[in-house]
Amino acid sequence: MSCCDVTGLRSITDALTLMRQCSPATTQVIERDLYSANGDVLAEDVISTINVPPADNSAMDGYALNVVGCKPTTLFTIVATVLAGQIYCDTLKSGECVRIMTGAVIPQGTSCVVMQERANRHENTVSFEDTFDEGAHIRRMGEDIAIGNVILEKGCVLGPAQLGVLASIGQGSVSVYRPLKIAVFATGDELQPAGAPLQAGNIYESNRIVCLSKLSNLGCDVIDYGIIKDCPIAIKRALDEASKQCDVIITSGGVSVGEADYVKDVLSEHGNIDFWKLAIKPGKPFAFGQYKQATFFGLPGNPVATYVTLDMLTIPTLKKMAGHKVVEPMQLQAKSLSRMTKSAGRVEFQRGTVQCDGQQLTVHTSKKQGSHMMTSLTDSNAYIVLENEQTTVNIGDTIQVLLYTNII
Repeated sequence: MSCCDVTGLRSITDALTLMRQCSPATTQVIERDLYSANGDVLAEDVISTINVPPADNSAMDGYALNVVGCKPTTLFTIVATVLAGQIYCDTLKSGECVRIMTGAVIPQGTSCVVMQERANRHENTVSFEDTFDEGAHIRRMGEDIAIGNVILEKGCVLGPAQLGVLASIGQGSVSVYRPLKIAVFATGDELQPAGAPLQAGNIYESNRIVCLSKLSNLGCDVIDYGIIKDCPIAIKRALDEASKQCDVIITSGGVSVGEADYVKDVLSEHGNIDFWKLAIKPGKPFAFGQYKQATFFGLPGNPVATYVTLDMLTIPTLKKMAGHKVVEPMQLQAKSLSRMTKSAGRVEFQRGTVQCDGQQLTVHTSKKQGSHMMTSLTDSNAYIVLENEQTTVNIGDTIQVLLYTNII
């Protein structure tokens, strides 16, 4: 099959549908301390048992007033100072006020709060430059969260904002899905680990660190199995061990058509391949299947192809397995500043840089587009998505782009 022959290649849409159907979703629920739950996925809705704020309180430092029957020229009598955490138990009468700090509970009888910068104090009395707006600068009980509200839904990923919301209702622990355990290894006699002397004919291996970093950002527990030589026995041994410990096995290399591409052969003999080869570029030699009880993803050996198939195929499937709510990454429209061509029959993910030109997004391609050129990723901030039958993009055409930051 030539590089341009797309006969029999599975579309990325069909591949994603099949992978999501065939990949078992996590069901084990664990209780996690709130301060250890960053990146975890909620296993049940969270319903608030309190109001936030728990009581009406001041939105700023100033004076809480009872303005009933008062005029702008009224001198108010200061009857107390109320700090955050304190409560003034009496009810304010007409013409009375308290000096109050941000977050302090406002007294009964308060009409509004006036900021201190608009006040003129004279010992135990104070006048104001502002008119009195009923309810001004008062945070109402439950206006953020009310008792009984569902504040976070099952499938939500817990990040800093979500953890802050949980802390605000006093929840010290949370029910989450057990993170996926994933084995990662690369194959190839030519591969040398970073930091080792580079031997003649060898290259440094970079795909594992990409996989480990992306999966760690996804909240997975990752085991690095290192570099495995191009030997069917060694590859089977690694797959056997990984399948005992992990839910998922991810490999890079060994799934193409070379004479030493043994990963696919071992999987065919001892596991199951649901599909191999996709109508995408880069990333055509991508394998998906099962090895014993583990779900298997065989990524291409070329670094950019590994990166693309992680983003477009592997991570969306892992999110489903991990219990995430399925939310497709947001694609944007941008005006092309470059002319591009491609062959029909495959979706192509070129690397480019998106910028805002006034009111419009623009994009230009990276100079390097080879699937072996990792700098095409560091010199860009987005994928340019060229659809199956699209063959030419002219300068000024509107095209689809996917920012890297929208993927995880």
